[in-house]
Amino acid sequence: MALAGSPPIMLDFRAVSDIDASGALALQQISARCARRGQRLFFSDLRDAHALEEFTSQRDAPNIHPDLEAALERFEEEIVEQTDSEARSAIDVPLERTDFGMTMQPEDLKVLMRYLDHVEFPKGAVLCRAGDPADRLWMLTRGCISVW
Repeated sequence: MALAGSPPIMLDFRAVSDIDASGALALQQISARCARRGQRLFFSDLRDAHALEEFTSQRDAPNIHPDLEAALERFEEEIVEQTDSEARSAIDVPLERTDFGMTMQPEDLKVLMRYLDHVEFPKGAVLCRAGDPADRLWMLTRGCISVW
Protein backbone atom coordinates (compact mmCIF):
# COMPACT_ATOMS: atom_id res chain seq x y z
CA MET A 1 0.00 0.00 0.00
CA ALA A 2 1.40 3.35 -1.00
CA LEU A 3 1.77 6.09 1.55
CA ALA A 4 -0.64 8.99 1.27
CA GLY A 5 0.75 11.43 -1.26
CA SER A 6 3.01 8.79 -2.86
CA PRO A 7 1.74 8.44 -6.41
CA PRO A 8 2.59 5.32 -8.42
CA ILE A 9 5.20 5.67 -11.15
CA MET A 10 4.92 4.39 -14.72
CA LEU A 11 8.06 3.87 -16.81
CA ASP A 12 7.44 3.35 -20.54
CA PHE A 13 10.27 1.55 -22.38
CA ARG A 14 8.86 1.60 -25.94
CA ALA A 15 11.85 3.58 -27.20
CA VAL A 16 14.46 1.56 -25.24
CA SER A 17 16.11 -1.27 -27.17
CA ASP A 18 18.66 -2.41 -24.58
CA ILE A 19 19.49 -1.98 -20.90
CA ASP A 20 23.17 -2.24 -19.99
CA ALA A 21 24.57 -3.03 -16.52
CA SER A 22 24.58 0.60 -15.37
CA GLY A 23 20.99 1.06 -16.58
CA ALA A 24 19.88 -2.09 -14.75
CA LEU A 25 21.62 -0.86 -11.58
CA ALA A 26 19.90 2.53 -11.87
CA LEU A 27 16.50 0.84 -12.31
CA GLN A 28 17.14 -1.40 -9.30
CA GLN A 29 18.03 1.70 -7.23
CA ILE A 30 14.85 3.44 -8.41
CA SER A 31 12.85 0.35 -7.45
CA ALA A 32 14.42 0.25 -3.97
CA ARG A 33 13.79 3.97 -3.46
CA CYS A 34 10.16 3.57 -4.53
CA ALA A 35 9.72 0.59 -2.18
CA ARG A 36 11.05 2.65 0.75
CA ARG A 37 8.59 5.44 -0.09
CA GLY A 38 5.68 3.05 -0.48
CA GLN A 39 5.36 3.82 -4.19
CA ARG A 40 4.40 1.20 -6.77
CA LEU A 41 6.50 1.03 -9.92
CA PHE A 42 5.01 0.01 -13.28
CA PHE A 43 6.99 -0.92 -16.40
CA SER A 44 5.66 -1.20 -19.95
CA ASP A 45 7.30 -2.54 -23.10
CA LEU A 46 10.34 -3.75 -21.16
CA ARG A 47 12.09 -5.97 -23.70
CA ASP A 48 15.08 -6.73 -21.47
CA ALA A 49 13.27 -7.95 -18.34
CA HIS A 50 16.28 -10.21 -17.65
CA ALA A 51 18.24 -7.09 -16.66
CA LEU A 52 15.76 -6.65 -13.84
CA GLU A 53 15.64 -10.24 -12.56
CA GLU A 54 16.40 -9.10 -9.01
CA PHE A 55 12.94 -7.52 -8.96
CA THR A 56 11.25 -10.91 -9.09
CA SER A 57 12.58 -11.82 -5.65
CA GLN A 58 11.33 -8.63 -4.02
CA ARG A 59 8.13 -8.79 -1.99
CA ASP A 60 6.71 -5.74 -3.73
CA ALA A 61 8.07 -6.39 -7.21
CA PRO A 62 7.16 -3.78 -9.82
CA ASN A 63 4.43 -4.52 -12.31
CA ILE A 64 6.13 -5.49 -15.58
CA HIS A 65 3.75 -5.48 -18.56
CA PRO A 66 4.26 -6.36 -22.24
CA ASP A 67 2.81 -3.10 -23.55
CA LEU A 68 1.59 0.31 -22.45
CA GLU A 69 -2.09 -0.68 -22.76
CA ALA A 70 -1.70 -3.56 -20.28
CA ALA A 71 0.41 -1.45 -17.91
CA LEU A 72 -2.11 1.39 -17.90
CA GLU A 73 -4.98 -1.03 -17.28
CA ARG A 74 -3.22 -2.50 -14.23
CA PHE A 75 -2.15 0.99 -13.11
CA GLU A 76 -5.78 2.11 -13.21
CA GLU A 77 -7.02 -1.04 -11.44
CA GLU A 78 -4.57 -0.49 -8.60
CA ILE A 79 -5.60 3.14 -8.17
CA VAL A 80 -9.28 2.11 -8.16
CA GLU A 81 -8.53 -0.62 -5.57
CA GLN A 82 -6.92 1.99 -3.30
CA THR A 83 -9.95 4.26 -3.54
CA ASP A 84 -12.54 3.88 -0.80
CA SER A 85 -15.19 1.60 -2.37
CA GLU A 86 -18.11 3.47 -0.77
CA ALA A 87 -16.85 6.81 -2.03
CA ARG A 88 -16.14 5.32 -5.46
CA SER A 89 -19.60 3.81 -5.85
CA ALA A 90 -21.35 6.93 -4.57
CA ILE A 91 -19.99 9.15 -7.32
CA ASP A 92 -22.65 9.42 -10.00
CA VAL A 93 -21.50 11.18 -13.17
CA PRO A 94 -24.29 12.72 -15.24
CA LEU A 95 -24.22 11.44 -18.82
CA GLU A 96 -23.53 14.93 -20.19
CA ARG A 97 -20.29 15.01 -18.15
CA THR A 98 -18.97 11.66 -19.42
CA ASP A 99 -16.43 11.58 -22.28
CA PHE A 100 -19.20 10.36 -24.57
CA GLY A 101 -21.75 12.96 -23.48
CA MET A 102 -19.33 15.87 -23.77
CA THR A 103 -18.85 15.12 -27.47
CA MET A 104 -22.56 15.61 -28.20
CA GLN A 105 -24.60 18.72 -28.76
CA PRO A 106 -27.07 19.28 -25.86
CA GLU A 107 -30.11 18.84 -28.11
CA ASP A 108 -28.73 15.55 -29.53
CA LEU A 109 -28.02 14.31 -26.01
CA LYS A 110 -31.62 15.03 -25.00
CA VAL A 111 -32.90 12.95 -27.93
CA LEU A 112 -30.56 10.08 -27.04
CA MET A 113 -31.56 10.12 -23.38
CA ARG A 114 -35.19 9.39 -24.33
CA TYR A 115 -33.99 5.98 -25.58
CA LEU A 116 -31.81 5.04 -22.61
CA ASP A 117 -32.74 2.91 -19.62
CA HIS A 118 -31.12 3.59 -16.26
CA VAL A 119 -30.14 0.21 -14.79
CA GLU A 120 -28.25 -0.54 -11.58
CA PHE A 121 -26.39 -3.78 -10.92
CA PRO A 122 -25.11 -5.21 -7.64
CA LYS A 123 -21.36 -5.38 -7.04
CA GLY A 124 -19.86 -8.41 -8.77
CA ALA A 125 -22.70 -8.81 -11.29
CA VAL A 126 -21.65 -10.22 -14.67
CA LEU A 127 -22.95 -7.91 -17.39
CA CYS A 128 -21.12 -9.43 -20.34
CA ARG A 129 -17.96 -11.34 -21.14
CA ALA A 130 -15.20 -10.75 -23.66
CA GLY A 131 -16.27 -12.30 -26.94
CA ASP A 132 -20.03 -12.01 -26.29
CA PRO A 133 -22.02 -10.68 -29.24
CA ALA A 134 -22.51 -6.92 -29.00
CA ASP A 135 -26.23 -6.48 -28.44
CA ARG A 136 -26.26 -3.26 -26.43
CA LEU A 137 -24.28 -0.15 -25.56
CA TRP A 138 -23.21 0.34 -21.95
CA MET A 139 -22.64 3.84 -20.59
CA LEU A 140 -21.20 3.71 -17.12
CA THR A 141 -22.06 6.72 -14.95
CA ARG A 142 -21.10 5.24 -11.59
CA GLY A 143 -18.74 2.51 -10.39
CA CYS A 144 -16.21 0.56 -12.43
CA ILE A 145 -16.26 -2.45 -14.72
CA SER A 146 -13.85 -4.98 -16.20
CA VAL A 147 -14.41 -7.27 -19.18
CA TRP A 148 -12.86 -10.74 -19.02
